Amino acid sequence: MNHDLAFIKPGLSLYLDAEPMTVRSVGEGRVLMRSGTFLTPRTLTLERFNELHVLGRLVIPVEREAMAAAERARLISIAFAAFTPRQQSRARKLYEYVRAYDALPSGSRSRDALQAIMVVADRQDDRAPPGERSVRRWHAIWLKHGRSLPALIPLIERRGGRRSQLHPIAQSLMMAAIHEFLVVGNAPIVAAYRALNAAIERHNEQQAEQIPEVNRMTVYRTYWTLSRFTRVAMEKGRQAARRTFATVTRGMRPTRLNEIWEVDHTLLDIILYDERLNLLLGRPWITAIIDGYTRIVMGFYIGFEPPSYLSVMLALRHALSPKDYVRDLYPGIHFSYNTGGRCERFRTDRGREFTGESLLDALRLLFIDHDPCPAEQPWYKGRIERWFSTVKTRFVQTLPGNTVRARDRAHDPSKYACIGYKSFIGFFHQWLIDDYHQSLHAGLNMSPAMAWNLALAREGGMPPRPAPTAGELECLTGIAIECTPQRYGIKWKHLTWQTPRFAAIRSAQPKGTKIKVKVDPLDLVTVRFFDPLTETWQVAKSTDPDYTRDLTLYQHRLIVELARREARDQEAITVKELLYSRQKMVAEVTALNAKRIKDSKTMLRYCNPASDGMAGLIVDIADKMESLPGWLSDGDRPAAAAEPARSDPKTWETRAPMIAVDPSRSAL
Repeated sequence: MNHDLAFIKPGLSLYLDAEPMTVRSVGEGRVLMRSGTFLTPRTLTLERFNELHVLGRLVIPVEREAMAAAERARLISIAFAAFTPRQQSRARKLYEYVRAYDALPSGSRSRDALQAIMVVADRQDDRAPPGERSVRRWHAIWLKHGRSLPALIPLIERRGGRRSQLHPIAQSLMMAAIHEFLVVGNAPIVAAYRALNAAIERHNEQQAEQIPEVNRMTVYRTYWTLSRFTRVAMEKGRQAARRTFATVTRGMRPTRLNEIWEVDHTLLDIILYDERLNLLLGRPWITAIIDGYTRIVMGFYIGFEPPSYLSVMLALRHALSPKDYVRDLYPGIHFSYNTGGRCERFRTDRGREFTGESLLDALRLLFIDHDPCPAEQPWYKGRIERWFSTVKTRFVQTLPGNTVRARDRAHDPSKYACIGYKSFIGFFHQWLIDDYHQSLHAGLNMSPAMAWNLALAREGGMPPRPAPTAGELECLTGIAIECTPQRYGIKWKHLTWQTPRFAAIRSAQPKGTKIKVKVDPLDLVTVRFFDPLTETWQVAKSTDPDYTRDLTLYQHRLIVELARREARDQEAITVKELLYSRQKMVAEVTALNAKRIKDSKTMLRYCNPASDGMAGLIVDIADKMESLPGWLSDGDRPAAAAEPARSDPKTWETRAPMIAVDPSRSAL
């Protein structure tokens, strides 16, 4: 029950935590109360006052007549048609008696009321007509509420002893026991009953006023008659209860093509298998971007990289780039994947990868507004959440090796895993383009592809807000850092890049001026920096190209960590030490390839940087070894494993190790 300040008046008696209190003053949204035992007053806000009353800690002995009047006032505000037919019929019946009584002259109502009542009773065939006092009472209620027909609705549910017969102190102690033992302590309900009677015994020993013991069934009925909101508020807090029972609202609905893009990650319920190395890869992550207006998937990234800016960057690059690679890599796909353009709003949740400076800077440079969802409201971007459910039910669960039945101990999904990473990427392209984009969408009453084509025709055949070129995209979506140009160039994470433009910037700008730099985590050979003199983006090359060639940022971090463990001075790491650490890391990875032993996620990510972000393809260990410079001598280089014969040249096969499996499994 929510109270207002008009109801809480000075002199009102109540019980707070079984302590008798009296309201002294009310005003400015606060209630000042004074206890009969302690002289120090107690001040509560109106919100806290209502919260304590809902939790049962504050008990108000309200008079029955006041509650009936409040209920009557509530009924007046309700439309007459909203009541049940029985209530409407009863109100019309009373209205006939009230109208006949009201038509009598005021001076002769007491004398002629009985005759008027009998006339109405004969007309309505009422065998039990009311008395003159009852009609007079109905007439007074009818006049008090402005001659309103709903005022005659009988309060049948209010009849009888509906008010609790418990002592207010016993009721407060019972609510406290229920909260402590059933919610906080997670104990059975009988424990609350025993604790309540123990508290009553202590009260009777200390106070002159004796309280009788409470029956066990009374405790049971009190708990089960509590509203669900009150139970959740007692268990998890009032804020959690408000979130649980709050009304779900819909975010801004898009009205045109590429107005709102929604992005999110999810872990797919399938275990992928490496046919070449005879190893399990584990469950991949997918980062997808969907257009809110047409429900078409603008871009995605599938890999073993956990949710980070790298996965968001690759998905964003895929969404902004043309999909010409589909015809070349997957000739079996019938329909085209002709999405493109640039969105106006980029809707995300509040994860660290979405609130970092790198993504925000990339969106600013792309002239895209960042639209983060409100906290703990995933329905704000419900389209991408619903699409993930579609992927799992209509695509992943139809493939061997899915983990949907993983809870069943008799089912081991690793025994059925026979799909490689590249095969899975190909199957996903085929399902996405030929199945999902062409299927009827219930929210659109057409397929996403048809909705895209119709919206594209309204835009003149070209997507609004054209996307940047591939070179500009790599620059704009890189990791944003700020560096001060020095004589040796710019340095970041033990890597150095140099260009003659740094000398011009140092000579023209004040000392210590920092410039904005964009680092591509998949290509460390070059970086892009913003030249404040020409106001253009320029390129700086690595001073150690032999080390940074075919090197990703994640690989570099592992190499630096290994070099720090072996170097005496953790800050002064030379390029020679980095080359040695990379040589050692590559040797360990190649040894894993030869021994077929179990591997960790870290080693998998080292071998699988997913450098081809557009198609989302993996890089083979053997191909990686062949592309490395000759840092290893022929005698030190481990022998590469023999490549098995490929059964189908059109099959997209996987190439990265993780967990050793039984070689007797069958291929897809």
